[in-house]
Formats: sequence, C-alpha cells, structure tokens
Amino acid sequence: MESPDWGSPSCVDPGGSPGLQDFVSRLSLPPSPGPSLPERDSVAQRLAYFSREAALLGISPLCEEDSFGSPLSSRQSDLRALVTCACSLLQLYHETSAKLGTLENQWKKTSSERDYLKSCQAKLQGQLDYAEHEIAALQARERQLCSQSRSLQSLVKSEKEENEKLRSVVASRATQHSHEMKRKEQQLGKMKERLSDKKDRRCSE
Repeated sequence: MESPDWGSPSCVDPGGSPGLQDFVSRLSLPPSPGPSLPERDSVAQRLAYFSREAALLGISPLCEEDSFGSPLSSRQSDLRALVTCACSLLQLYHETSAKLGTLENQWKKTSSERDYLKSCQAKLQGQLDYAEHEIAALQARERQLCSQSRSLQSLVKSEKEENEKLRSVVASRATQHSHEMKRKEQQLGKMKERLSDKKDRRCSE
C-alpha cells in the first residue's frame, strides 16, 4: 500500500475545515520550536519526527518505526491518527494552560498571603519592641524600688536599734530614779524621827 502524501491538499477532504487543511499544509515546514530539519526530508520523515516528539509527551505515536527510525510501511499514518494526535496535543496544551493558570493564581494568593504575613510580622515586631521597652522600664523601676526598700529596711532596723537603746537608757534611769527616791524617802523618814525625838526631849525638860 502506497503511503499518502500528507503535504498534498488532495489528502484532505475538500469539504473539511480550512484550519485542518492549513495544519496539514504546514507539515512541509520545519517544526518550531525544535531542531530544524533539512529541506530534503520527506513528509514521512517529518511525520516520524512528529510522532517521536508526541510519544515523548505521552501521546500515542502516529506510526511505528523500525530500528533506523523510519516509519514502517505496514502501518502508515493516516489523517485520523494525525487529527487525533493534534487533538491530544491541544488537550495537553489546554490542561497545561489550566495548570499554569492555577499555579499563577496560587502564586498570586501566596504572594498576597506573604505580604499580609510580612505586614503582621512588622506589626508584631513593633509590639514586641514596645513590650521589651516596657519590660526594661519596669525592671529598672523594680530595681529602684528594691533599692529603696533595702534602704528603708536598713533605716527601720537602725531606728529599732536606736529605740532599744533609748528604752534601755530610760529603763536604767527609771530604776536609778526609783532607787534615789527610796533613798531620799528613807533619809526623810530618819530626819522626821530625829525631829520627833528632839521635840520629845524638849517637852520632857
């Protein structure tokens, strides 16, 4: 069976889509992107190259090849296989575009969340700096109060010691005064007795 010439318009249904005719007519041009093919390569070789590239993308190849990379004549490519492969490529393109759009949306969402997190981080950092400043001020105030408390405790201790000394002095003086009063009372009693004795003597004379 003779291989059809895919580069010829006669292989395309005249009533078919003009876009399909244009697609088939472009097979005679070097593929882009990809390595350029010499002008002398036949359409079959171009189809074989197209088939290999499609197979790398996980799409069913247009035709089987021998060990030399040439299409096998027992299973030639036809228009249906070519259209099926093209549709698979379009489907792969749309799926890839959809995934790319999803990734772009996720990237935008991630960027927005990242900016929001940066804003929150800056706000929290400001609050943290303010809290650290307040803590430092409170710690300084606490140290000052502790120092004042120690000073007051030392002063109170000194006052207590002074009061104890004064109480001891007052108690000692009170005891001394009491002894002095008793001694004077005794002296006064003796003087009264002497005066009484003198009066009695005068009266008896």
